[in-house]
Amino acid sequence: MNNIIYYLKYLSIFAITELGIIFITSALNLIGVNSGISQIIIFGSNITLFFILNFRNAKNKQKKGYIEGILMGLILILFMFIIKLILIGKSINTVTLLYYFILLLVSILGGILGGHKKSND
Repeated sequence: MNNIIYYLKYLSIFAITELGIIFITSALNLIGVNSGISQIIIFGSNITLFFILNFRNAKNKQKKGYIEGILMGLILILFMFIIKLILIGKSINTVTLLYYFILLLVSILGGILGGHKKSND
């Protein structure tokens, strides 16, 4: 039960931050910023968010960093996939799979570095 609450904490941090990113990029689109730039901002923000969350997660856990990176990354990607499926209703294409794969790699990297930081402290 503690693990579920622990992961829900990170999932809620992710969801709140993601809503903020969407709000900011929507506001940028309303003032005339190109939607391609908005997509780049969302992509960069998601990469940063995945890295930071997995870094902190692995630093706080006792497991190997890459395992925590994979687990948390898959949880966050599954959350994103479900929300995208509900709201947009699009099917998965190769670009989306590549996007999720990059996010998973960043999650693993964040987990590895967080686990390494834990062992050095």
